[in-house]
Amino acid sequence: MDRKLKEEILNEIDPTKVGQSFAYYVLGKLSHDTLYGFMEEYREHFEDFIRNNLVDDQPIHTGDELVNDKNKTDIEREIDQVSKRSMIDLEKWMVDMKITKEDWWEIFSEVAK
Repeated sequence: MDRKLKEEILNEIDPTKVGQSFAYYVLGKLSHDTLYGFMEEYREHFEDFIRNNLVDDQPIHTGDELVNDKNKTDIEREIDQVSKRSMIDLEKWMVDMKITKEDWWEIFSEVAK
């Protein structure tokens, strides 16, 4: 292959799109049960991330026990709302995509255009 042609082809490839297509490929290889198991595991990590950020905004170790309890309750309520909403959105996105083991190629073809 001509070096200039090869460089032109490589310059047309968007690394972000290649990464996305690989992610879709991997998702398409997973069974439904495995995928939902990963979603549950991700939700747990996601909740920890949210909790750590909220604790910075709403301290739970003040001198006032009532304030601490209220902040803890507020944090847990916010975590519950955000994680449920995010998981519903993620699950809907996965259902809407209807990824099968063969769909990754079709997705890659669209992304690579």
